[in-house]
Amino acid sequence: MAQVKILIVDDEEDVLERLAKLVARRFKCEVEQASNGTIALEKLKKDKFDVMILDIKMPGLSGIDVIREAAKFTPETK
Repeated sequence: MAQVKILIVDDEEDVLERLAKLVARRFKCEVEQASNGTIALEKLKKDKFDVMILDIKMPGLSGIDVIREAAKFTPETK
């Protein structure tokens, strides 16, 4: 069985780092990080993720914007 892959998106660097470490350790999964919605969409276009954890309020693209856009080309990501 393939390892679960999670993308965590948050514009606050310290929150992003801590959450990524916590999730990777707790769930024994592969975690990638994105510091804004644009980077998140770039990563989603290049790679498959099982789950995204998103900050809702971010400058530029909000978490909701990312969900809406990502659903167009990666509907299998939860």
